[in-house]
Amino acid sequence: MVGGEILPQTSNPQKEEEQKIKNMDEEEEQKIKNMDLRCPVPYEEIHREALTTLYPDLFEGLRFDFKGINQRFSLSPAVLTEPKEGSETIICTSYYESGANFLDSRLMIAARVMADGKLNASLKCDLTKDLALKANAQFSQAQCHGMVSFDYKGEHSRTHLQLGNGALVGANYIQGIDSRIRLPSITPCLSLGSQVFWGGQHRKPATGIGARFDNDKMIVGWNTASTGMFAFSYVQKVSGKVSVAFDNMYNYKSGEETMSVGCDCVFKQCRLRGKIDSNGRVSGFLEQQLNKGLNFVFSAVVDAKRKDSRFGFGLSVGR
Repeated sequence: MVGGEILPQTSNPQKEEEQKIKNMDEEEEQKIKNMDLRCPVPYEEIHREALTTLYPDLFEGLRFDFKGINQRFSLSPAVLTEPKEGSETIICTSYYESGANFLDSRLMIAARVMADGKLNASLKCDLTKDLALKANAQFSQAQCHGMVSFDYKGEHSRTHLQLGNGALVGANYIQGIDSRIRLPSITPCLSLGSQVFWGGQHRKPATGIGARFDNDKMIVGWNTASTGMFAFSYVQKVSGKVSVAFDNMYNYKSGEETMSVGCDCVFKQCRLRGKIDSNGRVSGFLEQQLNKGLNFVFSAVVDAKRKDSRFGFGLSVGR
């Protein structure tokens, strides 16, 4: 104050710049802290992408799928033709399967009658936003199997409880672990899980653990159980349209092991999946869109070790 007058405060550009940088750092740090950790996939789907690439729906002979779809209800009858070797000649046999699906915002019901008379039915109902009920049943003349499960989806975790006939009880839990690195191009996510189940037939409990790591370029899955099973899968995303997958299934009690490597190529109007396994078996699956609602399907399996080859052709209408 000079002569009763208040002089304006002089600004310090250096201090203002330092304060601005400090505020930006605090905002960036808070943004990373508040970054929502992705909810992990269910424990039973740790190897989801690898299984989709390496194990498509292979078939032999001719297949025709027709689907009449509206907003909620659809029918999916299918006519299949497969060759069967007789004593002297190969006889082509045809059979018919029929299915129906109901889909709502909170309810999904699917049922299918197989050629051998079996009825497979499944249901999924969202009881709340985070709690879902699932049920699967198979009915046949010999016996019936049923299973009910509850899935709870937390903010960063999933819990699964399973009940089935034959005194089958199982549960698993998977938790997302924040392993993000403060680099704009690296956003990995690690999930760890475990399971426990009791098989009423064998009267033996079993436990298992698993892990999954995924980012924009790769997906790694691993799980093992006290039953002797060990599974490992790896998916490398070469580009937005091409990915390469590898899996290894090993039973350390029996010593059996199978490895597979394959690729998945998704183009504008077709998708090609192929693989080769440690037994020398080569398979491929092609889906080609001919027109809107009309797809051509080709399946091929060549087993050089057994000198066997199987091919299938089909059309899907209404998808």
